[in-house]
Amino acid sequence: MKFNKVTFFNDSKGRFGPLKQTEVNGLDFLLDQIEADKEFTILRQVAYMLATVKGETGVFQPLKEKRANPKKQPALFKQQQKYFPSGFFGRGYVQLTFKENYRMAGQKLAGTVIEVQNKDGSKRKLTIDKDTFVNEPDLVMQPPASYQILARGMREGWFRKRKNKVPFKLSDFIKEGSPPDYKGARNKIGRASCRERV
Repeated sequence: MKFNKVTFFNDSKGRFGPLKQTEVNGLDFLLDQIEADKEFTILRQVAYMLATVKGETGVFQPLKEKRANPKKQPALFKQQQKYFPSGFFGRGYVQLTFKENYRMAGQKLAGTVIEVQNKDGSKRKLTIDKDTFVNEPDLVMQPPASYQILARGMREGWFRKRKNKVPFKLSDFIKEGSPPDYKGARNKIGRASCRERV
């Protein structure tokens, strides 16, 4: 899938107003990743994925989840209490939570090589293994890792399962020849990635 970025950003500006440079940088990276991702062939799936990133982060950049105020947001604070103290709070484009989900992401991506940025700004190649994200949760914040979790998680159904254990996949809601069910996708894929155990 190829994008004309000039057209994309001009259209985005016309529809939503000017983007902050952080958003432009984030979208530029995501579009490059999508172009290189041979598994994406349906534009509406890409649109849904980008809308999810915007909804989860606001700026098209991997983010860390903020701790809720127990007095102002008691229900959210109570939900976060299930995982926040462990250190496996929401990170990345989809706000991955729970140690089990960090481990699952490592298992699913085992063998994948990504380029990560060190604290000093230098870069290195990293081969993901089953314990990568459990041992270093902040690696989920690295855009290449966060993209893989986002894209493969949605396509392969990592985030939520039916009662019969069959996973919900993006293709269940958005496929060729049928009207897209964005609301169903959000309820079963996008929002589920934030708060549930595998």
